[in-house]
Amino acid sequence: MKKLLSSIAATIAIVSIASAQQYDFTAVTVAVGYSNYTNGGNSITSDPSGAQYVCGSFTNFTTFGSTTLYGVVPANNYPSCGYLVKYNKTGKLLWAKNLICDTVKTSTRLGLRAKQVVRDDAGDIYVAGDYAGRMIVDGHTMNSVISGTTSYTNNYFIIKFDKNGNFIYMSQYQPNGSSMNSMTVDHKGSAIVVGQDGYGLGYIWKLNPAGGTAWTSVCEKTIHRCAIKINNFMQQV
Repeated sequence: MKKLLSSIAATIAIVSIASAQQYDFTAVTVAVGYSNYTNGGNSITSDPSGAQYVCGSFTNFTTFGSTTLYGVVPANNYPSCGYLVKYNKTGKLLWAKNLICDTVKTSTRLGLRAKQVVRDDAGDIYVAGDYAGRMIVDGHTMNSVISGTTSYTNNYFIIKFDKNGNFIYMSQYQPNGSSMNSMTVDHKGSAIVVGQDGYGLGYIWKLNPAGGTAWTSVCEKTIHRCAIKINNFMQQV
């Protein structure tokens, strides 16, 4: 019960505080769920109509009003899954997307973290994060398994939807033990992600507008040099 109450409070805070920055938020929206790991919102953005897009992660299940999203529970593991939801400006849920993470191979490294949501100039929505396992979104799948092995690696992911929640594409990039940190989208509709791997290297991953990899870049291991490279790159986008 303590974990349940904590997850409710965290999600209320993210949705209500961010929304109050633009208008008086008269409807408090609560995401309810149980988790033995994590359950809550991570990022929020809005569009000119005042609609709000929220992404986050959960295990077991999470509920938005009368809509419940369910995770997958393998026999000996509880991988976290992700969600992307859209509310109108009065707090009414318009749609919810379940970003499922499960396994088809033996591994103890499973889970999905939906870390950031952004909107481009055309109104399309991008959600990014990292995952290890098999991701299932609207019937589309990606697998982070290392070819020829039974182990999963942590990959960056980007999923694109239109403003009505229609799936457009999903894409992934596979540094070693990666952790996605931040995302932006340029005026041409190309998503760019920065993050790091398990060995102290920084990565920049850019997609083309169709969702294919345009290029990737590895930062030097020196933290100062990596920060300069990422900063200079972001100023050029």
